[in-house]
Amino acid sequence: MPKLDQKTVIVTGAGSGLGEAIAHELAAEGGYVFVANRSHDTGEKVVAAIRERGGQAAFVRADVGSESDIIHLVETARARTGTIDVVVNNAGSGVDILGPFWAITADAWDRAFAVNVRGGFLLAKYAYPHMPDGGAIVNMGSVASLVGYPDETTYISTKGAVLQMTRGMACDSAPRNIRVNCICPGPCETPPMMKWLEDSTDPEALLKEWNDSIMLGRMGLPAEIAKAVLFLACDDSSFMTGETLVVDGGFTSLRGGSGSASLGELSSQTF
Repeated sequence: MPKLDQKTVIVTGAGSGLGEAIAHELAAEGGYVFVANRSHDTGEKVVAAIRERGGQAAFVRADVGSESDIIHLVETARARTGTIDVVVNNAGSGVDILGPFWAITADAWDRAFAVNVRGGFLLAKYAYPHMPDGGAIVNMGSVASLVGYPDETTYISTKGAVLQMTRGMACDSAPRNIRVNCICPGPCETPPMMKWLEDSTDPEALLKEWNDSIMLGRMGLPAEIAKAVLFLACDDSSFMTGETLVVDGGFTSLRGGSGSASLGELSSQTF
């Protein structure tokens, strides 16, 4: 039997990259996936691809930085299926917040937290009353939740907050057996990451630097991260809550908890 048979799933930031892979994986395991994304075109393409493979999905336009959009997303899912079993807070932002902390504007700081932290908090808040006992919330952290990078104070602050938010939510949700866990991916072959590589002055040398910084010698694939999300979303992880699942090919272990400038700049491009 599929691991998410007849389960209602919300995945934010599901129009491309990790979110797209997660939506496909959870739909393939029987979930009715609500693909939440800011772009109508990319979101509908993901839904069409899921349906072509026999899965169930629907698109809901949502900017997680908007409370009203999140309320609409939750109400749409609840009205369509009557419940919300799994929430995957994948949407994230980090492209425009690189630089030393003294150079980051207050507005940029606030925007980053609005998407990376507040958005996940609000979706969990509004979905929770409609979740059955035994549901699951998966928050998307990063290796940047665990280590420091130069020029990344804003981004790593948001991802560190996601990790602690996960632990707090897990404590609050435990009486209803609603599990809340955090997944921390390492560098992955997502469209923003690949574009960054292609636009560099020496893509071959930069790719070697990235790969040399990962114990397994390569970047992760979105599908590999999606498998880990599935594990946290289904009953295979029934005795896990408040935990952090690091899926980084040994990146943080190999570096002993330290980051490099180039990889630090790219951590915000992972999603």
